[in-house]
Amino acid sequence: MNNTKVYKNVIWNLGLQFITLALPLIIIPYVSRVLGPTGVGINAFTSSTAQYFVLLANLGISIYGSKEVAVHRSNKKELSVVFWQIFFIKFIASIISILIFSIIIFQSTKYRSYYIVQYLMIMAVLVDITWFFQGIEQFRKTVLRNVFTRLLVAALTFLFVKDVHGTYLYVLFTALSNFIANIALWFGIKNYISFNFDHIFDVKKLWKMFKESLSLFIPQVAAQIYLPLNKSLLGLMLGITSAGYFDNCDKIVKVVVGLITSIGTVLLPHISHFKAEGKDDKIIISLINILYIILYAGCFLTAIIIALAPPFSLWFFGNKFKEVGLLMQMEAPVIFFIAISNAIGYQYLIPTNSVGVYSRSVTFGALLNIIIDLPLILILHVQGAIIATVISEAFVVVIQILVVRNILPIGSILKELCKYIVCAIVLIITAHLCTYLRLGVGFSYLIVTGLLSTCSYLIVTLLLRPSGLFKGISYLRTL
Repeated sequence: MNNTKVYKNVIWNLGLQFITLALPLIIIPYVSRVLGPTGVGINAFTSSTAQYFVLLANLGISIYGSKEVAVHRSNKKELSVVFWQIFFIKFIASIISILIFSIIIFQSTKYRSYYIVQYLMIMAVLVDITWFFQGIEQFRKTVLRNVFTRLLVAALTFLFVKDVHGTYLYVLFTALSNFIANIALWFGIKNYISFNFDHIFDVKKLWKMFKESLSLFIPQVAAQIYLPLNKSLLGLMLGITSAGYFDNCDKIVKVVVGLITSIGTVLLPHISHFKAEGKDDKIIISLINILYIILYAGCFLTAIIIALAPPFSLWFFGNKFKEVGLLMQMEAPVIFFIAISNAIGYQYLIPTNSVGVYSRSVTFGALLNIIIDLPLILILHVQGAIIATVISEAFVVVIQILVVRNILPIGSILKELCKYIVCAIVLIITAHLCTYLRLGVGFSYLIVTGLLSTCSYLIVTLLLRPSGLFKGISYLRTL
């Protein structure tokens, strides 16, 4: 059913992440200017509330559904049954989420009209079958859909949102475009599955699926609790300004994280299919090879954030957010740690049905963050919240490495990692030397410094000739 090379899917997904990274650079300054703090605040507040119900409606299906579809994709009859069973579970979860959301918003009159529009966000989850196309490794369809959605929101925003009175339209455009884009994926689905509903309502199988998807839902809930908790504690203890510093810092870093975790999203269904075919040896070979690429990319992205964060924050956010630059530098290691945990989780633990281990590692990391957040904020203020986030992500990695330590060539990986770290150090030094070019701290400085620093990273890579990286790239091209 799948004739698309994995590396092509990786390129498609990376392309989406680059667009996700680039569009906010255009939209955020415009929206901030025309809507002002009030309009931006209404959108942020109502959408963040709706996101909890979006999470409930999804119920971990985005990961679980992709894995199950990959396992059964060789048999159209089995694939059809699995698809409708997963969709049925998601339908029930979405209806429950909508009912709870309705009860809550109709008890409050404030921002009710905006919340009603946010219904579309939950409805978009109900009809979202992205997980199916990811499972059959047809990423081109989902990427084009997402690109269309983002470009449509951008175009409508520039055309119709002109002042704070356009806040309602901005919220509507964002929610409606997601819903329409998800509906569009249903066209052509009959080419992959049948609309025969026999054997779908198998209570034992549905219950088993529900429990397995729930095991992936729990760590998502844990993450959704501790991330807002950082901002809430900062707002209560230090004021709204501190919460704003943290929020801006975390948003940029997490967008960069998306560039590297997109590889795991692509490889999850492919590795799951290996498991279905009993090719456990190929799973380990894949993990080792891709881990070299992930570590290399993680070191690069971490270093580039450390190198460019201060001038970027001044250019992007303005002088009032000068402190964000230092915070971004402190949070940069999160990129490296999440890259590793995503690789181990998505390419080994989840495909090999070790979901419990994956869930516990993420949940324990979230709990650790909750425990150390308060004392660190009391002592170090905003920087304390950043340090708590970094420690928590590192803790997740430690747990997962302990689980897979017997199947990984730890010595070879560490030797390879040392070469990547040298490349990263040279990148940071190159960026520092660029300050003597006297280009200011504007866009031109960021472009020139970014290009020169990246070139230095690549040149040192060629000089050190990391064999694991080259082997990993060659392996990826064969998939």
